[in-house]
Amino acid sequence: MDAYFRVNEVHSHYEKNYGEESAVQHVKCSVEVLSWSSREVLVDDFWLDNFCGPHSFTVSADVSWGSLIDKAYEYLKTLEKFADAEDC
Repeated sequence: MDAYFRVNEVHSHYEKNYGEESAVQHVKCSVEVLSWSSREVLVDDFWLDNFCGPHSFTVSADVSWGSLIDKAYEYLKTLEKFADAEDC
């Protein structure tokens, strides 16, 4: 596959409901797909429908905002469609 995936948006929502002991952050991220050779953003339906997202996951409320991008990449690697992705 001649593509490079990168997280281009991360949104976080803090939630602690009354009576619950711990809070959580609900995180939503989007992925941008670029051509490996040209570095141009790929916007055809195949890439948009299959890879770009949004992708949602939950982390502990004590995870710092600056760590959410790393957490997004960790989460994406748990998805079958990104299972063969390599860090670069």
